[in-house]
Amino acid sequence: MTFEGQHRVIDAETSLKVGDHYPAEVRLSWRSMSLYLSGPITGMPELNKPAFDELREVLRPLFKNVLVPHDFFDGVDTEGWTWQQYMRTCIRELVTADAIFMMPRWDDSRGACLEYNVAWWLNLQIFKHDKFFQ
Repeated sequence: MTFEGQHRVIDAETSLKVGDHYPAEVRLSWRSMSLYLSGPITGMPELNKPAFDELREVLRPLFKNVLVPHDFFDGVDTEGWTWQQYMRTCIRELVTADAIFMMPRWDDSRGACLEYNVAWWLNLQIFKHDKFFQ
């Protein structure tokens, strides 16, 4: 796996080995799970959407559903929204998920840190990028 600029680039070899270090029965259980992607958005080029979209495509075959925060706002007039309004929407979606995936640099994002804490307190399964892609 390599990193290019702000966006994550996952080569073909890595994408074929996604999660292979987990036991087969664990990977099979993911197919019934809804996964929420969490990572930095505010202040990132293009709101980090390319990285979220790329990761969704890599994880989609493994999970029943992959939730991407950007999708929650498609067709919604968010002009003038505060950070808190965005986070309320994201958290409303997060609590419907079975698991959360923490993207690179998530711990530099106050929104992702908030999502991590909500997931932890709600006992959602937590995946971290550096452990998942070994």
